[in-house]
Amino acid sequence: MNQRRLVRSAAVCLSLCALAALAACEDEIIQGPAATGTEATASSSGAKLQVPTAKSSASAFTSASSVPSQAVSVATPSGPLKWSDFGGPVVKPDLDAGAKAWAIVPVSEGWDTLKLSLMPVDRLEGDEAVFKGPTDKRDVFVPGAFVAGAKAADGLVKGDAVAVAAKGSRAFARVTAVEGGKVKVRFRYAGDIQELDVDPIEVVKLDGTLKFGAPASYTTNKEEPGGKSKQEFRPGFFVHNAPAEDKAWLITSSGKPLRVPTSTVKPVSVHVTHKVGDKIWFANGELFVEGQITALEDDGLRYKLKLASGEETSAPFESVSTPVK
Repeated sequence: MNQRRLVRSAAVCLSLCALAALAACEDEIIQGPAATGTEATASSSGAKLQVPTAKSSASAFTSASSVPSQAVSVATPSGPLKWSDFGGPVVKPDLDAGAKAWAIVPVSEGWDTLKLSLMPVDRLEGDEAVFKGPTDKRDVFVPGAFVAGAKAADGLVKGDAVAVAAKGSRAFARVTAVEGGKVKVRFRYAGDIQELDVDPIEVVKLDGTLKFGAPASYTTNKEEPGGKSKQEFRPGFFVHNAPAEDKAWLITSSGKPLRVPTSTVKPVSVHVTHKVGDKIWFANGELFVEGQITALEDDGLRYKLKLASGEETSAPFESVSTPVK
């Protein structure tokens, strides 16, 4: 009898502990940038935020390690995905329903980490193009400035550097042939070389201009000892330019949306096929650094480099440019 009482008491204690842990785990939930619905996303700010309620329109996700096992079930996000605090400019998409378009869309559940994808337009609503999510088929509302109609690439020849629709996103590749109305390309994915035959509309030729989604650079000033300022060049991908506002949208090398002064944005020449000995700039993480080509790999898909610091490395061609001026 005493043993039964002890078991019941232990069960009650465990239940109370689980409830307490669940209440405490609210402080572990991290919220991303504003998006409507209950979209889940990580925030780079690291700020602690609140669990979304019926009145909350912000996106959030629950840290898996913060919720006691079997203590609560989290519903799958549903409803439209919108960038509720988009800062402009207002651009009406010049697209038709059913047409293919390149769009900057969330990688997962919020607008803090983005990718470029080629998708059919479901419909237009005001200044946004609406696409269907590839897995859950919910509406994804993309601002007009973050959409560009797909156009067939022409004049392609073997060796050209291109961006191509692949793996639900975009890959950087080199053309191997143009035959029978198809473009054959080679690219590296997860360390392996892969090949595709695609329609010309699925390819964007990289030519060193600020095309939608093309590699670009922007400058920032770094304060140094003695009050001096040093200009740093940072890699990104071009999205939209609004000269009247002196603002341009980029996506950083880590997928974050960024708005900077137009004057700080410059194209980069990743389309050039370099040779051994060429002086280059390499997008090393969040900065361009100087270096030199020491070897070509995979028919120009990669280069071996020696950086100004003395470090030697291997890099994909889309991160290697002639010096930016």
